[in-house]
Amino acid sequence: MSDDASRGGSWTFTVECRTREPARRGRRHPVVVHPDGSVDTPHDLAAERVAVALGGYLSCVELVDRVLPAFHRSLPVLNRRTPAALGREGFGRWRVADRAERADCCAGRSFASAGQAARHLRTATHLARRHDVALWQLSAVLRAAEKAWGPWEGSPPERPGVAGLVREAGGLAELWRAGIHPDDLPALAAPAAVVGEPLPVSFFVGLRYGGADPDWVADILRRRPDGDTAAWLVNLNDHDRSAASAAEWSAWLSQGLARDDAALAIQAGVPSTSIGIVAERTGWSRAAAARALVTWAWVGCRPSPEHFAVIGRRGLDRERPSRGAIDAAWADAAQRRASGRMLRDGPPDRTELAVMLLIAGSRPALAAALDRGIRTVAGLDSPSPERTP
Repeated sequence: MSDDASRGGSWTFTVECRTREPARRGRRHPVVVHPDGSVDTPHDLAAERVAVALGGYLSCVELVDRVLPAFHRSLPVLNRRTPAALGREGFGRWRVADRAERADCCAGRSFASAGQAARHLRTATHLARRHDVALWQLSAVLRAAEKAWGPWEGSPPERPGVAGLVREAGGLAELWRAGIHPDDLPALAAPAAVVGEPLPVSFFVGLRYGGADPDWVADILRRRPDGDTAAWLVNLNDHDRSAASAAEWSAWLSQGLARDDAALAIQAGVPSTSIGIVAERTGWSRAAAARALVTWAWVGCRPSPEHFAVIGRRGLDRERPSRGAIDAAWADAAQRRASGRMLRDGPPDRTELAVMLLIAGSRPALAAALDRGIRTVAGLDSPSPERTP
């Protein structure tokens, strides 16, 4: 597309002029549109507006008073000079997020990609419904403007050096379809400057439409400067991003964990300070301590440093019960209490029970320990097991 579409310029096109609203055809004549929004037509529009007020009809009055202003209001979206009003839905789909930008053609509708959603916002159908103007007239204006400036869905304007910011071949065209102008890419790439290499298309789309704070992204990437991590961060949902500070995200991601493991630790509420404490109590490396905390978080448990000390002393640092085994042991304990075999106290909490299961080695061995009155890891680990009186 020519940048004339951004700067404006006089352009002439031929319109169909209808004198009856239901009419299918009308005579054709030229119209000149000037950069200031004024329009030249063969009509005396002041007189025609009076006639319309008295019950007459002239489509050129609608064209000048409503359709062309709607077209000019749509130009920032057509030219990608304003961000498309997009938001993410579950399962990787996209929607028109701004209620003011929705119309009945997209209310309640989702799209498979940001590109499809942004493309919808540029269609004549959507723009006509969004601005409540005649589709046939706005379509004619859009076609005429394309002849003057180039197609709205054509190639993006060329900008020296910008292509080197995007990892994928054809990435600029993909971003253009998603409503992102090449001029915006340097600013979008700035929070990930520490990465020092081209960034994925999904990074630019996620940062533009996902709502991530650029400073939050930049702070985390200083500890883990990686393009895929940058794209992953900006595409997290708001709930996940707000689960912890940038410092907490950085602390977990800097341990060399898989990104989903780091996210799980944060979502489970495991503080990064636990890494150093567990490492100190066990003699493990910080990376090993972080992996152990995440391993247990995956089964819904949060062992204490004391628990990990016992686990490490027994050489069980690379093992843990499955979630199913823990749930079954929990059900066993509940059944024992219901049957009267735990009369004076209840079973341990789920994490305590899970670590006891690991140390006991099997559900029958754990059940035997519970029958002996043992309710803690310390009791199971001690030379003389504790018993309830």
